[in-house]
Amino acid sequence: MHRIIKMFFIYSLLYLL
Repeated sequence: MHRIIKMFFIYSLLYLL
C-alpha cells in the first residue's frame, strides 16, 4: 500500500511541474 501512495505522490509532483 505504501508503494501506491508513493506513486500517487510522484504523479502529483509531475502534475505540479
